[in-house]
Amino acid sequence: MQEKMIKKFKDYLTEQDKKFIKETVLGPNFSYYLNDHTVKTDSIVDAKNYFFSHTIILRPELRNPDFPYNSEHFEYFVKLISRVVKKIEINLKEIYRMSLNLTFSNGIDGCPEHQDHDYKHKTIILYLNECDEEASTLIVDENKTHEIKPTFNTGVYFGSNIHSMKNPKHGLRLVLVTTFI
Repeated sequence: MQEKMIKKFKDYLTEQDKKFIKETVLGPNFSYYLNDHTVKTDSIVDAKNYFFSHTIILRPELRNPDFPYNSEHFEYFVKLISRVVKKIEINLKEIYRMSLNLTFSNGIDGCPEHQDHDYKHKTIILYLNECDEEASTLIVDENKTHEIKPTFNTGVYFGSNIHSMKNPKHGLRLVLVTTFI
């Protein structure tokens, strides 16, 4: 049976988390890497849709099995997502991918509709800064599109749904994206 759920939640960050995000993740010495596309599959090419990312856990097909982590901050983010899944009462067996995505106004409205993996998975998106309310996540469920506003200290959980996002018109949009089973 296919899981059919889009679950929004809020207030998952502690004061320590807020301080870490403000001073470290959004600080001047945190490394982000430029990407020239948000989605790239055999059927979707999203060229010139630039954004920055900080990959914490590489996709299974790209990682070294002996060293799946790609960030010195992986322990912090794994603990954070573990607290979130406990709070929203879902199970997490294995993380497939975890990344901080930092998007901005780049002349392109947003990314095309897509699924993060070709195999069954679940997704949690955590909104980690105050940003342009128009920079929302769009999730398709039973031919209906749900628009999730990117409010700081909120998040959304969903299955293998087709989804997309809008780039902010002003400022930055920082999210933590985690896919898992």
